[in-house]
This record gives sequence, structure tokens and C-alpha cells, in this order.
Amino acid sequence: MKLAGITIVLTLQITVWLHESATAHGHDELVLPHKGTDIIVYVNDAGRRQKVSGSIEDIRGDRLVFRPNGSGPVQRIDMARLAQLVFRRGVDWDAALALMKEGDDETALERITKEIESETRPWAWAEAMALAARLEIQLGRRDRAVSRIELIRSQDTRTRHMGLAPFVWDESLPQHERLQLPLIRLTSRSPLIRVAAASAWLHDPANRPGAVHALQEVAAAEGASLIGRLARAQLWRLHLLENPGQENPVLDIWRESVEDLPPGARGGPQFVLARNLESVHDYDRAALSYLWTPTMTPWDPALSANSMRRAIICLKKAGRHAEASQMASELKQTYPKTSAARHQPDSVAE
Repeated sequence: MKLAGITIVLTLQITVWLHESATAHGHDELVLPHKGTDIIVYVNDAGRRQKVSGSIEDIRGDRLVFRPNGSGPVQRIDMARLAQLVFRRGVDWDAALALMKEGDDETALERITKEIESETRPWAWAEAMALAARLEIQLGRRDRAVSRIELIRSQDTRTRHMGLAPFVWDESLPQHERLQLPLIRLTSRSPLIRVAAASAWLHDPANRPGAVHALQEVAAAEGASLIGRLARAQLWRLHLLENPGQENPVLDIWRESVEDLPPGARGGPQFVLARNLESVHDYDRAALSYLWTPTMTPWDPALSANSMRRAIICLKKAGRHAEASQMASELKQTYPKTSAARHQPDSVAE
């Protein structure tokens, strides 16, 4: 599966741990050569891919702590450098992934929940919770997904998994296809919950001031953290809500900001960029921009499908009917249960 730009390959290892982590005992050195069951592939300082075996000791924020096999110091690696993770997982995790491939998300969620209950490695627990959150989104339970991500955040305030949060980026979606949270959540102590609630109420003129205030406070307090940047990206929606059809003078600056986000967090902000381009009739660039969202956020079928739908409209308006037709077929195949697939544009008038 794809998660924050990293291909995570989860392999079942029927392996007995040969040691306890020296970290648990407050030591840096092991009496015997360390032997782990995890593998990482990352881009080293020379720009080359390097494969290392050992044990993942922690994943917090954008850093992975890894103890290689044999001798050598513990490595702290930027998650953006990782190309692959291979780590030991349980039978229920393995079953959940197989069920996802078969399209049985409900049973997959039950199995990964069992894995979560028995997982003792904090970083692996967070990875399993993130997978469960994705399944909740695919099942349309966005509020539950936010709750799961908040639990991860409570253990790691800089977790990259906040990028999974199913904020409302497209208020035109039917209510059952977008996040709904009570208005009181705008005053939550959690910055994640505040941004989530603000995203759900930003399009409502009566409650927009409160939503804007919450987003501005989180953006100021959280600075350059992921949740701070997502709060600022939510505020981009104001241009379309209040000045539809007017050219956006800071669109290029926004585009650079999106490129600085982790790939798994780009889908929503990218959708807002595409809407801005469409609103000023830049249909070719808008279509291309829309197509980034399903690539970056495939676990949110409603948003991804509507991105494809908007791309089809833009392609038709640009006179590229053959490409639009091909994409329409792909939309029906990929997201058949979404409102976007059921109500595809038959004309360029939409």
C-alpha cells in the first residue's frame, strides 16, 4: 500500500526475537550481535539506494529510528528518504491486506482492529491504526477515521498520519460523502479536531467566522508542522467561497506549498488548486491538477472520484473529448459506488 510516499511491504515473518532491545534496558551496546527482522531501503547521503536489515525501534514525526544488524550505531533516518519498509506483522494484519485486495473493507477493518489490540510495538500500532483509519474512510465513516488519527496524534504530536485526515476539501459533495462534525468541535483542545471541524463548517456563511478563527489559531500555533500547513491550506478555500471566478494572485505560491507537503497529505490541497484553475477557465492545467488528487489520496473514494469527474469536465471544455471519454470509463471502474461515478457529466455545461 502507499502511505506518505513510502511503499510499505509487509511480510509475514515467523521468526523468534533473538534478543530484547538494548534501549529497553538503557544500553547502547548488545552483548551479542544484534539480529532483527525488519528491512529498510533508503536514499543515503550519496544519493544512492541502500538496503539495511535490523530492527525498527521507533517512528515518530518524520524520523525513523533503526538499529542495524551486527555492529554499528542506531540510525535516525528522515522518512522522506525511505523507499521501502519491510517489517514483521501478525496473521490478522496479513488477512486484512488480503481482504482489502478482495474489496471486503468491512471484514478487513475487523481483522486489523484485532491486530491493533495485540500489537505491542508503539510505532507498529500507529501504522496499524493508520490502516484502520483508511478503511474507515473507504467505508464512509470519516468521523471514526478522525478519531483514530487523533489517537495516533495523542502518542506522537508530529505524526505524518495527520495527512490521512479526511478533511472537507470539496463542499459540493453530498453530506454522506464528506466529514460531518458537531460545531462544538471548533473549540476542541486538539488542533487536528479543530481543523477537521473547521473544514466541515467553512462553507457555511453563518459559521464561517468561527471556522476561519479556528483555522487561523491552529495555523499560528502549529507553525510549519503538518497540521499547521493543512490549516493554512484549508483557508485557501475562502478565495473560491467568497471570490468565485476571480483570478488568484497567490496561486503559484500555493502550488509551491503543496509540493512541500508529504505526498499523502497533498490530495486535498491539490484539489483546491485545481478548482482555482478551473474557475479562471485554465482547463488543461486544471484537468492535470485534478488528477493528482486520486493519485495522492486513493483511500478517499468520494474526493478522488469527484476530482476525476471535474477533470472530465475540464477535458471536455478544452476540446479533448477522447481523453475525457477514456477517463469516464476509468472513473466507473475505479469508484463505481460514488456519486461522481453515478452522475457523470454528459455535457460541458456542468
